[in-house]
Amino acid sequence: MFPFKVPEKFRIIAHRGASAYAPENTMAAFKLAMETGAEEVELDVQLSSDGIPFICHDAVLSRYGHENVILEETCSEKLLSLDMGSWFSPYQFKGERMIKLSELFDEFRNTFTYHIEIKGSAPALIRETLRTIQSAKLMDNCIFTSFKKDALSEFKSLVPSAKRGWLVAEQTDEILSICGELGLFQICPKLEKLTPEHVEKAQRAGLESRVWGISTNPVKAKEDIQYALSCDCDGMTINWPDWLTHG
Repeated sequence: MFPFKVPEKFRIIAHRGASAYAPENTMAAFKLAMETGAEEVELDVQLSSDGIPFICHDAVLSRYGHENVILEETCSEKLLSLDMGSWFSPYQFKGERMIKLSELFDEFRNTFTYHIEIKGSAPALIRETLRTIQSAKLMDNCIFTSFKKDALSEFKSLVPSAKRGWLVAEQTDEILSICGELGLFQICPKLEKLTPEHVEKAQRAGLESRVWGISTNPVKAKEDIQYALSCDCDGMTINWPDWLTHG
């Protein structure tokens, strides 16, 4: 049945905001996520050259129309001047800009649970991200994710109570064991190689199983959603948050 009905505790996470309908990781995408009823959003964080956490997925901004601009080598003033909407739709979103993490928090406060992926490689990224979150008093609203085990360990050393999730291409018993050692809250496997057994093992180990990798193709995405739900996972990131509803 469409939209897909999911259990009340299932995490419907708007991937980079409602990124099927607006340019990813922009204020427009997060506002649309809220308007479609999303209570959780996923976003990517990198650090500008002057140490400000910005929300953006790509390290190099060519995909957004800014050839060879490297985010971590660019100051915040320049980043704020870039058009991040025209690549998606020059008619509807021209002039939509990149936003700072602090701006997202100022706009939405505790409206959302924020799934924050540590995307950049700047040494100060995690500390500055935490500083921004603590300043906004939103630590309880945040779940931190990364493909990098060292980043998850750093979070634990700085804020032992921080909820963390490990993004992995494929779940293995060894990875589950490391999740336990790190005291993680979630394991975040790619849908492509997910099985119901993986989900069962993760949940038995006390972890949430939060899936990523739902297709950006609308037809394939519906098949992916059906499969993910058949595995009884605990949540997923999705570009169409309005395709799922609790009930």
